[in-house]
Parts: sequence; structure tokens; C-alpha cells
Amino acid sequence: MNLKSFKKFFIKLDAYRQALWREFTMLASRRRAKGTRLKTITSILLIPEFLEFGRDYRPDPGKKGNWDQTIHPCLVQRKINTHNFGTKNMDCDDHAVYWSSMLLKNKLADKVWFVTLRWQKGAHAFCVYQKGNDFFWGDYIYPEKCNGKYGYIEKVNARYSEKSFKHSVMYEVKYNPKTDSIKLRKPEVIMSN
Repeated sequence: MNLKSFKKFFIKLDAYRQALWREFTMLASRRRAKGTRLKTITSILLIPEFLEFGRDYRPDPGKKGNWDQTIHPCLVQRKINTHNFGTKNMDCDDHAVYWSSMLLKNKLADKVWFVTLRWQKGAHAFCVYQKGNDFFWGDYIYPEKCNGKYGYIEKVNARYSEKSFKHSVMYEVKYNPKTDSIKLRKPEVIMSN
């Protein structure tokens, strides 16, 4: 096993841990949504508009990254509905789970991935989705078309002026219409060249 394969193995192993942690923290925060359900929409363009293009970004408290709390999409919807964003919990992973669940609830995409991308310094979460044969990435802006499934790497690096891409993990998103919840499955690790 070469060094790159070794690193990829441990990144994938950690991806499973992160998926479980995100699902646990979403479940733990679902009660705070107080019965709020996701909106029914017909246009993808409404998603970044509801999220006010990231203007209500709020960092999670404490250590960033490995133990980042992810709130339930219905709690994100409640914060949007009430304009009560507070001082925490509306960071990039919260935006990404909202994007993912809204796309799947409203059947606006055929397939959706929750994606994390790591640079030398810093990381970001967003969603990638497929509609027909086309791929797009959704973030704090209107969705942008990508050149294939992994075309988001180039787009995100350009958007954030990053050149130090290390790796990315794409989680297939599974949606539960009874609870508007999502689960992150089948992590796929993409390494830098």
C-alpha cells in the first residue's frame, strides 16, 4: 500500500465517523425545530434566497472541523421562518444539509451529495447534485453547473481563491420524507493529484 492509498483509507474511515456524528447532532437538534417542516418549492433558486446567500452564517462554538455540530434541516427552516438565527449554528454544513434536503424533498434533483472539501488551511461543506446528465454545486450562491461529477473542486477552489486542495469527501444523501431528515451514506474520497 503506498502512502496516498494509506491516507485515503484513514480519511474514509474518519468520513464514517463524521457521518455518524453529523447524524447524531442533527437528530439531537430536531426537537428544537418545534414541529417545523421543510417548505415545498418549485424552483432551486429559492434555496439560496431563503438562506440569504449566506448572510446569516453563524460559526459553531468551540473547536471547528472534526466535532462540528450539524443542525437538522427543519431547525434551519425554523430559523429561516422566524429570522431568529442566534449566535451559532448556521455555518456551511447547516446550509449544505438544508440544500440537500430541500432538493430531495421537492424532487429538484435526481441525486444529491453532501460534500466536504479540505485545503491546507481550512475546509468547507456544500452540496453537489445531479439533474439528468448535468452536475451542479449549491453553496451560498445560486447553483453553478460543473464539468462532471468532480467539477465542483475547480469551481469551489476558484470561488474561495484556494490552490491548496488536499482532499474531498462526497456522501450520498438519503432523504426521509416522514421527518424531513437526511442520512449521509457511501463516502467517496477524492484526493489531490
